[in-house]
Amino acid sequence: MAKTHNPALRRMGLAADERALLIHADDIGMGHTTLPALAEVMAFGIVTSCAVMVPAPWFPQAAALLREHPGWDVGLHATLTAEWTASRWRPISTSDPATGLLDPEGFFPRRCPELRGVASPDAVRAEVRAQLEVALAAGLDISHIDMHMFAPLDARLFAPWLDVALQAGIPPLLMRRGDMLRLGASEDGLAALLDQVDALEAAGWPVFDSVRELPLRDPEGQVALARRMIDETPPGLHLLIAHPASDTPELRALVPHWEARVANREALLSVSLRDTIRLSGVRLISYRDVRRAAPLAHRR
Repeated sequence: MAKTHNPALRRMGLAADERALLIHADDIGMGHTTLPALAEVMAFGIVTSCAVMVPAPWFPQAAALLREHPGWDVGLHATLTAEWTASRWRPISTSDPATGLLDPEGFFPRRCPELRGVASPDAVRAEVRAQLEVALAAGLDISHIDMHMFAPLDARLFAPWLDVALQAGIPPLLMRRGDMLRLGASEDGLAALLDQVDALEAAGWPVFDSVRELPLRDPEGQVALARRMIDETPPGLHLLIAHPASDTPELRALVPHWEARVANREALLSVSLRDTIRLSGVRLISYRDVRRAAPLAHRR
C-alpha cells in the first residue's frame, strides 16, 4: 500500500499532497515507427519522458534524434527479452548460451518465464551494464533505468538489474507490491523484492505509488481511459506508461496488436486529454525531476 505522503515529493520541491504524474513513452528504437511518434508526442507536451532499447535495431537513429533534442528526458529501457517474430534482438554483452540470455535461435528469450528460469544473475548484471555504457557513449543523459516487459521483477534477477542503476547513481524504476504483482512478479520471492524497495526508499530513492499503462491490445476508448486515469490520480508519485507508434507498414509487420500502439500515440496527441490534465490539478513531472529527489550523493 502506498504511504500517505510519498517522501520523494518534498525532495522534488512539491507539496506533500501533490498529485505528481510522469507520462512515459516506452520501447523507443524498437522500430523506426517509434521515432516520428516520439517526436510528435514530445512536441505536443503531454509525454515528459521516454526510454530507449539499446539492443533494438533502430537504437542508433533513436540516439541521434535524442541528441538533437537534449531537453527531452530519456532513460534506459533495460532489455532482456525479444518477444516479436518479425524483428528480434540479441544481447550485446555475450553470445554464450550458458548465460541463459539466448534462446535456441540466438536471440533474447521471448517471454519472461523463459528468461527467469535460466538467466545467470551475473550475466544480467553484465548485459544491463553494457546497455547503459552504450547509451552513455552515444551521448545520452540517462535519467533512469526501467525494464522491458518488467523482466527483472524476479527474485534472482531484480538485484543485478538494480545494482547497475545504483552503482551508476541513476534512479531505477521502483514500485509497490500491487503493481509488482500486476506487472508479472511472482508471489514466490516477492518479499525479497519488497525488502529491497523498502530499504531503498528509506535511503532516499523515489518509489512510485502507482504504475499504470495505456492498453497494448485494445485500441478502443484510449483517450477516455486516459482522461479517467488523470481524474482518478490520488496524491503521490505516479507513472503512466504508453507505447506510441506511427501507423506504418513496418509497425503492422512488427506487432500483432499494432492498432493499440497507434491508439497510444493518438491519445498522447489528444487536445481533450491535455485539457483534462491542465484542469485536473495534476502536476506533470519528468524523470529528471525524480532524479533530483534521489539521495544527495547521486543527484545530477
